[in-house]
Amino acid sequence: MIKDYTKRLFKWVVTIPYSPVYRYIYSSVGRLENELEWYNVLKDRFSIPRFLAYCTKPKARLLREYVDGSPLANTEAPKAWSLAGARLASLHEELGVALGDPNPGNFIYDGEDLWLVDLEQASAFTSERAAWDILVFASTALVLSSLNRYNLVQAALRAYRESLSDEMWSSIKRALMVWRIMVLNPLLAIPVYNIRLMRFLASL
Repeated sequence: MIKDYTKRLFKWVVTIPYSPVYRYIYSSVGRLENELEWYNVLKDRFSIPRFLAYCTKPKARLLREYVDGSPLANTEAPKAWSLAGARLASLHEELGVALGDPNPGNFIYDGEDLWLVDLEQASAFTSERAAWDILVFASTALVLSSLNRYNLVQAALRAYRESLSDEMWSSIKRALMVWRIMVLNPLLAIPVYNIRLMRFLASL
């Protein structure tokens, strides 16, 4: 499968207001190089398709192994969503990685395993970046996928919490209350779900 980093540039332009919370990478070559860096960190430790070749000219492109399955965004299987939450927790606590763009379209479910297919905005873990990952995951699942996915998002967040140590979860919950995260929270686009999900997270 070929990934062209020059496509969908507008997606990253709209993240500029979020830069106080998460420093996104905008250039196509920069995103390719970042993906390669984090692939080398995680390739033997996480379910990621093999990277086979890449180039930066004439366009930044990557050839990777094809994963036969469906994007998490397209599945209604609670098991897949719970697995996504557990995997995100593993990235944060065990592997020290934040994704920046953990939207459900970046995970492929093959019926048994869940594959991460996008690392272009990954960065080193901090509690604030982990809190941001949670909010981005939830908001993209509900806005870009379906507002009917609320129960599946809950299943993912519950599995995320259950997969973390109490100390780590306490640190991330505190980060969710940092003023810049509260102000820039992407869930604010859907106020009813923002209130419900923030209450749900507080209860975990």
